[in-house]
Amino acid sequence: MINCLQRSLNRELILAIIFCLIVSGTVYWQVQEVSFDDSGGVVGVVNKANSAFVEINQLYAGRSDQEAGADYLSRLANYYQLKIAIVEGQGNITLKSDNIDENKLDLEQIKKIRAGSYTGKPIDFYGVYPIKFNSLDSQVIIMGIPQMRTVVTYGRDPLFAISVAITVFISLLVLLLRTKVKYIKEISDGILEISKGSLDFRITKKGHDELGLLAENINSMSEQLKTQIEEERKAERSKNELITNVSHDLKTPLTSIIGYLRLVKDKKYETYEQMKEYLDTAYEKSEKLRMLIQDLFEYTKLANGDVQIKKSKINLVELIEQVMGELSLMARENHATFLKVYLKNEVSVEVDSDKIVRAIENILVNAIKYSYRPGEIKVQIAQEDKTTLVIVENSGDTIQKEDLSHLFDRFFRVEKSRTSDIGGSGLGLSIAKSIVKLHDGEIWAESENNKIRIFVRL
Repeated sequence: MINCLQRSLNRELILAIIFCLIVSGTVYWQVQEVSFDDSGGVVGVVNKANSAFVEINQLYAGRSDQEAGADYLSRLANYYQLKIAIVEGQGNITLKSDNIDENKLDLEQIKKIRAGSYTGKPIDFYGVYPIKFNSLDSQVIIMGIPQMRTVVTYGRDPLFAISVAITVFISLLVLLLRTKVKYIKEISDGILEISKGSLDFRITKKGHDELGLLAENINSMSEQLKTQIEEERKAERSKNELITNVSHDLKTPLTSIIGYLRLVKDKKYETYEQMKEYLDTAYEKSEKLRMLIQDLFEYTKLANGDVQIKKSKINLVELIEQVMGELSLMARENHATFLKVYLKNEVSVEVDSDKIVRAIENILVNAIKYSYRPGEIKVQIAQEDKTTLVIVENSGDTIQKEDLSHLFDRFFRVEKSRTSDIGGSGLGLSIAKSIVKLHDGEIWAESENNKIRIFVRL
């Protein structure tokens, strides 16, 4: 239905031009001087009849040579393009031109036609003239068919008429198209405004023709351009933020490492145990630095799409058990325990086991770090339709909704200060999210009543 209602600019232009041509053509002909040639009309026939009678009266009055008279009558009738007959009182034809077949004429009917009381539709004009023929009182009946002609004559210079027609055509076309021309200018001004950087500017869509579609496409292009520029600015801000955060996170342990190694190098220690303490601290900081660089390298690869996954069918319960076993020491140090809630001892999923191990590990490490002490980490595995759901829950400060949406952003921490005693690169959950996305899965977080839950659907 919408397509049927749409108007075409081409069709509008063609109709406008045709209309203007019709009007200008009419004006052209109206400018000419029109006259009527009445030489073949009623007046012309009357004049011819009168002239013919004058000649007949001269040629036939008193003539007794009927044969010669008929020949003259025929030539006279042919010259004036009339029918001529001489009739006596009862309508009997005494002499006639050779274009008359009748031998008698109805004088009463002719009388009525001349008086205008005849109810039929007469074709011929009848002229009746008295004459003395062969010493008898007779009548000359002259018949003719009026034929009117219209003749166009140029009362003015033809160039004048053409000039008037062209002027009318152009004026009318401009009048009909002025709305479209105005709208084209409006679109042009809109494009100029957008080109100056006003990406919020929108051109009003008028109609459903090509111009309306053009305005809609320009608005769409402006919106896409605005979105693209905002994304580029966001990417630039993220890049600057990444550089700042990485610089900060690299600088802190590196400064400590250099500081402790300088103490050992300058022999600013009193005992061997103190020197060993300095070296152990420097080593611990080096490990944190190594982990940060490793996380940063892995996040960069995942963000750039440089990672290919190799899926295989595994038992997700065994994989999570393995990860929890590796993190058991860290959990004890943070006074945390694991609570396992499995409906089955075997849940098969087709994933890249190495990548999923890293994602689950990052989620569990995050839960251990941010749990109350002592705390409990609940791990659940459930199956929904054709998907598998992993839920990791820990007790901790409730996270506000506005922070939940950023929980998986790189370097995001709920604590506003980056000098928190809780370590980590700030990339763990970002890496987990990227890995889950590689598997076409979903990851999200919920928080209420001092409980934080992270959901992973595979």
